[in-house]
Amino acid sequence: DFVGSSWRMPVVPRPGLLAAAWGAALLSASCARAQGLCSIGKCVDCRFCDGSCGNQCRCYTAINTCCCPSPGGSFSRGFAKVRCPGGTYQDLHGQYRCKECNSTDVKYDVFQMGARNLADCLGSLCNCGGDAACELANCSTPREITDLMTARSKPLDFCNKLGIPPYSCTWADPDSAWMRRGPAAAIVAAAIALLWQPLQQ
Repeated sequence: DFVGSSWRMPVVPRPGLLAAAWGAALLSASCARAQGLCSIGKCVDCRFCDGSCGNQCRCYTAINTCCCPSPGGSFSRGFAKVRCPGGTYQDLHGQYRCKECNSTDVKYDVFQMGARNLADCLGSLCNCGGDAACELANCSTPREITDLMTARSKPLDFCNKLGIPPYSCTWADPDSAWMRRGPAAAIVAAAIALLWQPLQQ
């Protein structure tokens, strides 16, 4: 006889919440590391073939999503791939930032995006013919771009005009102290809250 006792129905996990809990745990972990759903340098469902089509992606069947290395000419902070702004390039896969085309004061058209090598950089040289207003609106030196993208405050105006999402608007080192946020407890709490929600009567 359990009348007057403290016994309660055991908490049972809902099968339908397993996938949601897994997704929540991944997203919570990503937020705690100040990155996206995928790890830094990888992008969501951006599989590509570049000479070799080996399985370079990590897939999560519970949420129907794969994380793949970002292709050359782009970078990723763990969400979508983002093409390198004009004046920068990326010749490697799986990178979280882009490289400078050169270290001089030569200006490049920042809208000519996606350079994979130094040869591609030549195609993004500023072509304003000395028009100061045109250069101000469209062109920057590689160093100016790097300074913007590695600053502690995200250069949202710069990213907005290039169509770079706010969550990808940085090349900051993911291991820097100010990029690390939040305790791991938040991840555990999010997963437990979904996995072990009692059955409704």
